[in-house]
Amino acid sequence: MGKSKKGTAWEREFSKRLSLWWTNEENDAVFWKTSISGGRATSRTNKGKATKNHYGDICATDPIGQPLMDVFTMELKRGYNKNTIADLLDKRESSSEQVYEEWFHKLIETSKKAKTLSWALVVQRDRREPLIFLPSTILTELLDHRKNAYLPINLLEIKNNKNEIPDVTGLRLSDFFQVIFPELIGKLLKDSK
Repeated sequence: MGKSKKGTAWEREFSKRLSLWWTNEENDAVFWKTSISGGRATSRTNKGKATKNHYGDICATDPIGQPLMDVFTMELKRGYNKNTIADLLDKRESSSEQVYEEWFHKLIETSKKAKTLSWALVVQRDRREPLIFLPSTILTELLDHRKNAYLPINLLEIKNNKNEIPDVTGLRLSDFFQVIFPELIGKLLKDSK
């Protein structure tokens, strides 16, 4: 079954927003949604073929955006109003895997196939602000490059005791865009090599 129109519209909107952030409001066409939301890359990987830059939901359509795609495989989720990150905080030991856990597991695997440094999940429920979730260690490394600057943001850190997924930090997407600069992504990528 294909993506909803709402999900596809969100991918287009996010791509433009991401492009503007990456280029300091100069270009809205650096990133775009991938072919069949990464399905083409997954299908080709399953056949033993590589498909560079088409994992996840977003890819760079301009070479200046490639550093971001080398750091993050990105997945976008729109809607899912009945599912929240709180489902991970208050779930019982015996509970089945929650939707956010499924998303994190899938994204971790996709990131490995894409050979990116890390991953990011962007979620927007109806009539809510979009949130971004990423491994806590990556966000910490990015923030360390800011040289202890004051951060006017709220963070939610999800600790995972079972080591199935790494510790995850979530914040508003607008806060991420406010405190993480493209230069920090470049420094992180350089430090990882």
